[in-house]
Amino acid sequence: MFTADDLMILDAFDIPLTRKYFGHVGVKNKTSEKYVNAGKIARKINKRERLSVKQIERANKADRIAFYALNVADKQPIEFQPDENKLYAAQLKFVEGYLRNEE
Repeated sequence: MFTADDLMILDAFDIPLTRKYFGHVGVKNKTSEKYVNAGKIARKINKRERLSVKQIERANKADRIAFYALNVADKQPIEFQPDENKLYAAQLKFVEGYLRNEE
């Protein structure tokens, strides 16, 4: 992944647009364009490598389950690891519902 500083530097460079070098990146060659900006390519790569929220949640859940399985295998009490984002969202929904019922 490219950082914001990397992208600022890459924006300064234009690279000759040839199918030989950029066919795998997915940059479309228009007849009027002979060059492509390096920052544009880096942004496209960043977008492809970005994980969705669902993918991150699944990975976190798998890590927690593996941790719980280790606790059970070692015959230790299960140490709860809450998902802070989900807990906060549930608390907000609870308060919103409570306030709605008060009115």
